[in-house]
Amino acid sequence: MKPSSDSEWLPEVYVFVPYTTRGSRMESPEYDTPSYRAEVKSWFDALNLAWRWVPITLKNLNRTIEKIQDRQQAGDCVVFNLCDGDEIHGYPGPSVVRGLEQSGLPFTGASSAFFDATTFKVPMKERFLKHGVPTPPFARIRKIPQDIDRLAAEIGYPLMIKPEVSAASVGISLRSLVHDAPSATAQLSRLIQGEWGQKTLAAGIFAERFVDGPEFTMLIAADRNHPQGVRAYPAVERIFHSALPPHERFLSYGRYWSEYKEEARLPAGEPFYRYSLAAPCLQEKLVDVSTRAFFAVSGTGYARVDVRMEARTGELFVLEVNSNCGLSGDREASDEETAVGEILHLAHSTIHQLIAAILEDAFDRFQANGLPVER
Repeated sequence: MKPSSDSEWLPEVYVFVPYTTRGSRMESPEYDTPSYRAEVKSWFDALNLAWRWVPITLKNLNRTIEKIQDRQQAGDCVVFNLCDGDEIHGYPGPSVVRGLEQSGLPFTGASSAFFDATTFKVPMKERFLKHGVPTPPFARIRKIPQDIDRLAAEIGYPLMIKPEVSAASVGISLRSLVHDAPSATAQLSRLIQGEWGQKTLAAGIFAERFVDGPEFTMLIAADRNHPQGVRAYPAVERIFHSALPPHERFLSYGRYWSEYKEEARLPAGEPFYRYSLAAPCLQEKLVDVSTRAFFAVSGTGYARVDVRMEARTGELFVLEVNSNCGLSGDREASDEETAVGEILHLAHSTIHQLIAAILEDAFDRFQANGLPVER
């Protein structure tokens, strides 16, 4: 791995992994698995870099950063930050980025500006509109039934009703898609009274017009060797099970996690979804809209951009930018990691090349002024 100068940069890598605490125990069920630990090891072995797995919680964050500062000079190490939590659900995220910025240590991925701009959905979508990036019409829901009536008049049905802060399809079910005021009111009640009800209510709820058509995802990653300093990988289409009607072709929590409490199991023989390269005639448009969305929210490091296309008109709409998205070359992993693995596979690239580019970007930003530089 080469920095922008001629000398080779071989830092020690501290891999910050998000954990939550349950009593006296730390847990990270999505990350702390034998298979993922082995994959992370393979990244840095391939790059000939020494590394450490560092569990991060909201409680130990500051102490951990201080220990790294005491142990090494900033230029001799880099933090590979996997902490992507929203902190509402107990996993660290924005606090990690702010702590790293204040420390002066080089680190990968999102800056605090980027992380903050993509944690809450409504401010993110407002940034899209400000920068001319198409996104479905949307609005916050604060009062029932007044806002329900307003949404019907201003946006129209069908609507998707979602938590403002949500990862891994939390709060999304088939009943999130509503076609009239009674179903909208019922879905709001379910969100407020559900497992994460109080936290969902505190973070906010919003609605956006449902885009009836195919869904795509794009990987955008900082890369000094590409125009604008970022590489836009080929867009892939998320192709849903053929038995699903159009109004069920989205990532609901139950089907995403194979928890069939409310939703019927799908016929055997094909997965809930799979990935394929988007049609050649759409690639340029998808790359353009996704890259503009990335920059609209002060993108740094890497992210996935989710886009849907209105089948009737062919219009593209950006749903969201996922900063610090899950990273894995394992095409059998959970959705976020599978998406990246499939994108890399279809782009004839590798996870090791992506990891090297992410580390080089951390070095370049640190060299610029010791802190991540917003593009």
